[in-house]
Amino acid sequence: MTTGLASTIQEFALYCFSQKAFFADVGDAGAETAPPATTDHIPGLWLLMRTLEGMRAVPADAPRMVPVDPERHVMALYLSLLMMRFVWFHELAHGLLGHVDYRRQVLGDGACRVEELISTETAAPSGSLDSQSLQCMEFEADSWALSRCLLIQQGGLENIDGIAALPEALRLRLTLFGIYAMTALFEVFQTVLYRRKLSVTHPAPLTRLKMLASRAGWDAGTMEGPGVSMAAKAALDQLRMILAPVGSSWQTVDGFDPDRYKARFDALRETLAPFRYMASA
Repeated sequence: MTTGLASTIQEFALYCFSQKAFFADVGDAGAETAPPATTDHIPGLWLLMRTLEGMRAVPADAPRMVPVDPERHVMALYLSLLMMRFVWFHELAHGLLGHVDYRRQVLGDGACRVEELISTETAAPSGSLDSQSLQCMEFEADSWALSRCLLIQQGGLENIDGIAALPEALRLRLTLFGIYAMTALFEVFQTVLYRRKLSVTHPAPLTRLKMLASRAGWDAGTMEGPGVSMAAKAALDQLRMILAPVGSSWQTVDGFDPDRYKARFDALRETLAPFRYMASA
C-alpha cells in the first residue's frame, strides 16, 4: 500500500458518496450536489494526476469531490478502509500463496515482491516469467482477498466498530462495491503511476472483475452465503453507474475470456504447491 494508492482510494470513495444516486439509501443523498465526473479518467485519479503534473488542489475544489451529508462523508471513509483491506489481503495473498517465493526461485535474485502486471500487457516485466502466469497470480490474489473480506463480514469478525455497527446487508454491499472498484483502480493506478504515463491508456478495468466472477464459479464457496448474490448485483450496478460518466470504454473487457485461463490456473496450482503456506481456496 503506497501513499499514492491510499490517496486515490480515499478520493474515489469521497467522490462516490458525493453522487446522490450512489447508495441513495444512506444518509441524505438528496443533499448532494456534486456533478458527475467529466474527465477521461476513473474518479479517484484527479489528485494523483494533478500532483504528477506539478499542480496542487485548492479548497475551491472540495465541493466537486466531498460529500455534503455528514453520514455519507463518514460512510465514504468506511468504504475507503474496506477497499484498503482488500489491497492488504491481495498483497498478503502473494506471500501466503507462494507467489513471492516462486518468483524468488525462478529469478534467483532475492526478489521480495511480485511485480504487478496489468491485464492487457502481453509480456512479463522481467522477461523470465511468462505473462499469463503473472496474470494468474494477480487473479488468484484477487480471489483469495475477496473470500477473506466476505468471511470478515459474514463471520462476525469486523474489527472496525463503525462498520461492525452497520446492517450486514449494507456491509456486504459496501465490501463488494469496494472490491469491484479496486479491480478497476488497480489496473488504472498501475498504468498511471508505475508506467509513468500522464494519460491513462485503456486497461479494460472490468477484466479483473470478470475473472473474479469466473473464479468464484471455479472455486466453490467463494461467493456463497445468504445475501451475497443480491449484494454482488447491487454493488456491480453501482459501479457501472459510477463509471458511466467517463465513457462506456471503461466498462468493456475487450473480448477477454476467463475460461482460457482455467487450464493455466490448474497447472499453476501444481507448480506453486511446494511454495504455498496455505490453500488458495
